[in-house]
Amino acid sequence: MFKDFLEFPIANEWWVIVAFAWVFVWKGFALWKAARQGAKWWFIALLVINTLGILEILYIYVFSGPRPRPKFEPEKNAPDKKPEQIAEGENK
Repeated sequence: MFKDFLEFPIANEWWVIVAFAWVFVWKGFALWKAARQGAKWWFIALLVINTLGILEILYIYVFSGPRPRPKFEPEKNAPDKKPEQIAEGENK
């Protein structure tokens, strides 16, 4: 009964390779984004659940939101003194 279902002709196996590549790319990008944002539970869900890329695409474009960019701040430890004053202060 299941013998015909389990036998795949060699000529029609290209779709398995295409599906694997599709899932590999989306899953890799979604896992990378979840890890960078510190979303531990999303990372676990994306790693375990296989939906042919649907959950991964939804996470990337709907649930993760934009990542806030860090604001430029001058170095807090930078002295307000000139280099000559710094050298003099170290010698004292």
